[in-house]
Amino acid sequence: MPKAPSTSSASATRSGAAFQNAHVLRRNQVRRLAFNELEALLQEKDLRDGSRSRSASANGFSKSAGLVMGYSDDVSLAHGPFDLGTTPDMSHFSSGPTLDDLAGVATLVGGHYRNSDTTPFVDFTHTHSDSPQSDFGMELLSPGWPRNLPPYPFLRHLAEAFFTFTPGASRMFHAPTFMASLALHATHPKFPLPAILHAICAMGSMYTAAVEPTPSPPLPSYCENGGPAIKSPVSNSFAELQIKAAVDAIEHALRTTSDLFGSFQAQVIVSLWYWYNASISSSNMTSSSIIPAAPNVLEDETRRNTFWIAYMMERHFGALNNFAMMLDDEDISQMLPVHGDQFEQGILVPPGRRQWSHDPGVIETHLESQTDSFILHVKATLLLSKVKIFNGRYKVRRHLGDPAMQPDPAGIPGMLGKDLIQTAPAFVEIDRLLVAFTQSLPMQLRDPLSSGVIDVNLFTALSTIHL
Repeated sequence: MPKAPSTSSASATRSGAAFQNAHVLRRNQVRRLAFNELEALLQEKDLRDGSRSRSASANGFSKSAGLVMGYSDDVSLAHGPFDLGTTPDMSHFSSGPTLDDLAGVATLVGGHYRNSDTTPFVDFTHTHSDSPQSDFGMELLSPGWPRNLPPYPFLRHLAEAFFTFTPGASRMFHAPTFMASLALHATHPKFPLPAILHAICAMGSMYTAAVEPTPSPPLPSYCENGGPAIKSPVSNSFAELQIKAAVDAIEHALRTTSDLFGSFQAQVIVSLWYWYNASISSSNMTSSSIIPAAPNVLEDETRRNTFWIAYMMERHFGALNNFAMMLDDEDISQMLPVHGDQFEQGILVPPGRRQWSHDPGVIETHLESQTDSFILHVKATLLLSKVKIFNGRYKVRRHLGDPAMQPDPAGIPGMLGKDLIQTAPAFVEIDRLLVAFTQSLPMQLRDPLSSGVIDVNLFTALSTIHL
């Protein structure tokens, strides 16, 4: 004879049912909030594009959904658990009333999407949200979150890797301020430019095991008759797709002139990524744009540091070829950066206490309060630029009769031959500067490993004078 259910069992059943009802109620509340937000977005879009038909609005909703949910409509932008590129099937959404479409999208907001049985688990709800983490799977995505960006936790991880391992990153941006701005809502005016974030994701992915590395470009293949190389298929690695997204975002920002300086910073990072990945042909430094005056000391010094980083990148690029520089040293009249501690604290250092790039003794004279490894890197690059200019212009300027390029007919004692280039006054001056720079280095800035960790800026400065 079956036993009557015990009191404890009945109580557990009632508790389970109550918990399930509460969970369903909360889920419905969250979905209603989602409907309201999505409805507001569509109404705003309809107000902007009032001339469009209702069917056009419904057909364009898939793109709005991509903006809200953070997936790409064409390509995958990540690997494994960070794959945000899978495109949900939107074909079953009706083209009728807006609320019907919203109901279809809500099924994706409230649940998990799988592209196929072989596709890794993709959870579109895991982005930066103020919802408690205990409500797994119920977090709402920020409606303004930029498309093709990874979720907030992974974005922050990549940004930390970028600032930790990329030389010059903490001078191009004020790291504490930048990391704090990531926590702002995506529509906040102080939230970083999407182009910068895409470029940082690409650079940061080079230093983390969470992203598969970008494969090395294959060796070129040729036709049997010796014809031109056959183009190899383009890799769709996470970094490359982020770079493509960064380039698109830069072009959009330049067209709208929304943030010209931020676009320039993004271009510098993109160029650096191409350089690190041996894509020299794709690294193009762009001409500067007119931007508004800096509102404070920190912004002013950030812009100056960014200029010098771009300058150093181009000079190091130029040392590998015979191409002319885009900006002549004769046209540069810029103060050198401030000391790293002063930059971190936002201290104003007046021009009278600083050095300028055109000062006669700027390379071999080091102000005690304005000298660190980054500043020495700038000076070493100025010296490298002088060598580049001499090599590129020697023949023309000698032919034009420039006295600085005319060899001494007496030659060099002990060396055979005449008209030796080593006797030209310009060559002699560069040789003197190389010796003077080496001998004038402060004692505490002569060993890049003195702290137990390599100082990349100091190592590069010391290596540059031996090129």
